[in-house]
Amino acid sequence: MKPAMVLCGILAALDTLGVIGRIVANGFSTSLIAQAIVSRLIFYGSLKVHQSSKQ
Repeated sequence: MKPAMVLCGILAALDTLGVIGRIVANGFSTSLIAQAIVSRLIFYGSLKVHQSSKQ
């Protein structure tokens, strides 16, 4: 094993971990955004139902 090959292997492993981490982070943030949108829609929906039931 040459030092250069070892270094390349380590860099490749780190790069792969970085890509996986980015995918996980993107998935996490999109799910958070989706949860915020859904909760807001539910909130507005319940407000509308509440207003229409008062009339």
